[in-house]
Amino acid sequence: MAVASDAARSAPRVATRDWTRILSSRWMIVVILAFSFAAYAPTLRDWFTGDDFWFLRASQTHGTAGYIKYSFDFRNAGTSLDFDRYRPLYPIAWRLQYAIFGQHAFGYHAVVVALHLLNVWLVWLIARRLFTEGWQSNLAALIFGLHPAYFASVAWLSGANRAFEATPYFLAMLLWIDFTSRQSTRERAWPAYVGALLSFCVAVLFHSSALTLALVLPVYTFVAAPLRPRVFDLRRSWLPFAPIGGACVIFAAIHLWVQGHSAAEQGYTWGWHQYSNYGAYLGLSLQPLPPDAYSGAVRRILDLGAAASSLVMLAATFAIFAARPPLRIAIFAAAWFYASLLLDSTYTLGAFDRTMYVSGGPLAIALVAVVIWLGGMIPENTRRQAARAAPFVVAVVAVLLVVATCGRTRGTSHASSGNERLAIAAQRDIASMPPGSTLYVTNAPRGTLLFSEDSRLQSMLQLYFGDIHVHAITAAQVAALEPALAPGDRIYRYNP
Repeated sequence: MAVASDAARSAPRVATRDWTRILSSRWMIVVILAFSFAAYAPTLRDWFTGDDFWFLRASQTHGTAGYIKYSFDFRNAGTSLDFDRYRPLYPIAWRLQYAIFGQHAFGYHAVVVALHLLNVWLVWLIARRLFTEGWQSNLAALIFGLHPAYFASVAWLSGANRAFEATPYFLAMLLWIDFTSRQSTRERAWPAYVGALLSFCVAVLFHSSALTLALVLPVYTFVAAPLRPRVFDLRRSWLPFAPIGGACVIFAAIHLWVQGHSAAEQGYTWGWHQYSNYGAYLGLSLQPLPPDAYSGAVRRILDLGAAASSLVMLAATFAIFAARPPLRIAIFAAAWFYASLLLDSTYTLGAFDRTMYVSGGPLAIALVAVVIWLGGMIPENTRRQAARAAPFVVAVVAVLLVVATCGRTRGTSHASSGNERLAIAAQRDIASMPPGSTLYVTNAPRGTLLFSEDSRLQSMLQLYFGDIHVHAITAAQVAALEPALAPGDRIYRYNP
């Protein structure tokens, strides 16, 4: 009886160890990537929407070599809709994709989904270098891969500049971790260092928010690295940061010049609005549904949830930094998260969920670090029970996140399908338009296609009718316009 009793007591422990071994397996990343793909697979059926048509039209009218030269010249920033900021590699990426896929949206969406999966893998690799147990890095990758807050960075092609930026950004962080570890073991470290520097520059050329990595790398080196150098040893501790700091100064000077000499980047400035933007980002961290997308009681509930989420994130941050002994990985991840949002917080038009994509990596790592910290405070018996329930909880939450992310991508899918129907109907109903003529369109889709002006609608129809002018008009305006219609101009009564 005693033997049977001991076996009964040991069974839960064996089951817990088995689950821990499964959840800590390296092969779990395959499952995580499968879940991440499932969340965004529906976007492969989507067409183009919003700013996509600016990049498509520019790609259609420029040769590859000339467009590369044009994009790298920062003096051109603000001179065209596709080049409204100095992010030279992103319009070039559009031009290269256009050379391959033309106007077939599937290829563009496939590239972005593939980039997202690659970024999930990079976050997993970073987490494996930071944490000691496999389940911790697996959980970080799962959170990043399925967090619905920044869905638009994958579902919306024009918002994918963040996904393009994130790949070299996370690679630079991974290589820097490798560089510091090789330094401590006196292995050959310069290839990792050069790779980190080049990846940093590539990330900045995709999006200026990557400049914040220059602040993050010293934090890792002096806070979270296994063998931390002495802060006041200037030659050994700070010399490796000199090339990165120099590159950061050059890029920052370019963006300041662009901001002062063109209409580009005028929406970015330091000010009190940054506090409200940070509050919105903190709210989206734990409650990824944006309140402004709803109305009535639902919006009021989501507003309260966002405010509560912000307070929880602030309290967690304070607890992390005040902990004794210090939670070094958590401190680094929290500092990385706040630093990564610094430049985006200066945007005067508010906080946008897609801007959280890069910060989603450190957010996931910080949340896992908090889970580990809280787990250490739980009594042993309760911890074993929680470990037995954890796999089922994680599986249910993962499925719910896939459903939530798929649900959020339906907004861009609906907009893109409306745009596609208009494009198909216009090609069917309009044989051709003389160059320089004007096409007036009634019943054009609202939303992302018509955003304060007709530039997106014009760029879309120029893909099929060449260099024409396009204006959206109402049915009431048709009667006044039709008698005075200039030769070659046309009114297109679109019937959705």
